[in-house]
Amino acid sequence: MVSRVLNLTPTGWVSRIPDLLARLGQWWLTEFLALLPERFSEWLTDEGCKKLTLMIQPECVLLQLSSDRHRVLASARVPHGAHSPAAIDDFLKAEELDRGQVAIGVRLPRDQIFSRQLMLPLEAAGSIDEVVVQDLLGKTPFRLADIYHDHRSETVGDKVTVWQWIVRREFVADAVHSVGLDLADLAFVDAEADGAAPAPLLTTRRDRSHRRFWLGKTFCALAVGAAVLAAIGCAHKYWRQQRIVDNLNAELMTARAKAQQVRADLDKLDQRQAAIVRVRSQKRDAAGLLDVWEEASRILPLDSWLTELRLSEAAQKQDRVVVMTGLSTAAADLVALVDKSPLFADAALTAPIALDSAEQRDRFTLQARLQQKRHIENAAP
Repeated sequence: MVSRVLNLTPTGWVSRIPDLLARLGQWWLTEFLALLPERFSEWLTDEGCKKLTLMIQPECVLLQLSSDRHRVLASARVPHGAHSPAAIDDFLKAEELDRGQVAIGVRLPRDQIFSRQLMLPLEAAGSIDEVVVQDLLGKTPFRLADIYHDHRSETVGDKVTVWQWIVRREFVADAVHSVGLDLADLAFVDAEADGAAPAPLLTTRRDRSHRRFWLGKTFCALAVGAAVLAAIGCAHKYWRQQRIVDNLNAELMTARAKAQQVRADLDKLDQRQAAIVRVRSQKRDAAGLLDVWEEASRILPLDSWLTELRLSEAAQKQDRVVVMTGLSTAAADLVALVDKSPLFADAALTAPIALDSAEQRDRFTLQARLQQKRHIENAAP
């Protein structure tokens, strides 16, 4: 009970921070590589080391060159009678390589490699190497001087699954000597996979330069990725701003067109209103035929009457002329009567006065200029 309480203290959580950060980094790297093309992802995670695997078969030795990501690059079959270290060198030379550029290993039969699986608590993730060796010495009869051993671990939930592989040194030595190599040339031992467990892979010589090479490529790729993402972000922001500006320009053009249309409609309305005001002003200022008829009836004496009353139109309203034709007992006095009217001006006879024998009256033709109403109103007392 006390141990459980201690695990929940802040110190227990602090001790797990490095492992959590490592798992976070591994998850982030996996997701990042999934976004990249497969070939580029393989180039990025390839540690720069090619592997040459020697497979001893009943009739020949199979030479298989592969990348660090297990992609087969080339292969060749060499009969046992013709196999020698020179055959390995010739095969590598054909691929423009030498022994210093590849990791050479042998593939053993699956029954020569002992495999076991361990389940460790998550707290042991930082010291798996020591835990695995102690468990190997405590639970198996093997001695480190007689074996090669290696392991692979994977975190699943709150447990760490460890696969450990063990092979006797004598099996490895026999296989290496059968292909004409020295143990100093051997970099790894592997075997075919058996079931769902990972394929056994035992590293006999570790080279950290490849790890540094992989980290350098990863750093460059991350830097390039960050630059590309920054460029994409800037381009996206610029595109969005440009799109907003284009939309605003389109809206302004639409609003400008509508404003111009409204302005044109207002101008047409102003023109119509001006025409209406002009017509009303002309109608108010200019006397009509009824006004002329009413004024002629008022000023003519009872012994005079008209046989024709004509109002002539002119371009200028002040130039309109009224022509009166009729009979009167005193036609000569009519000019003065008409000229006194505020509606008429410049009255005069346009034809000689003639006696009508049938009516026994004078026939006359008289014309006068028609004045506008505002002149009449201004002249009125």
